[in-house]
Amino acid sequence: MLAMDIDTYSGAHWPVQKGAAVGEFIRESRNFCLLVEQKLLDFAAEKPGFTLREAIETLGPQLGSWPQDTNQDFSYGMLGNLDRLTRRGILITDRNQDNFMTWSLNS
Repeated sequence: MLAMDIDTYSGAHWPVQKGAAVGEFIRESRNFCLLVEQKLLDFAAEKPGFTLREAIETLGPQLGSWPQDTNQDFSYGMLGNLDRLTRRGILITDRNQDNFMTWSLNS
């Protein structure tokens, strides 16, 4: 998107961005996604076999200041990062004793 010449950007949950603010918004969004990815990799190194819930409860407060009862909404984006890291072969999945999906670094 950064390579595109976008004059106006209207995201679903954010105010409309215009002009130079479009590129700034896209860069900020990309940087946040990369931060989430790095936090997930660090978490995987510290806690192999973590669940999505564990990642959200641990990393959510480090990534934003939203109310804790809205952490479940964060699961969609975080799961997207976990899926992408898994498709790239950086993380592997398994199931724990409760049959919940878990993630670990691929060694």
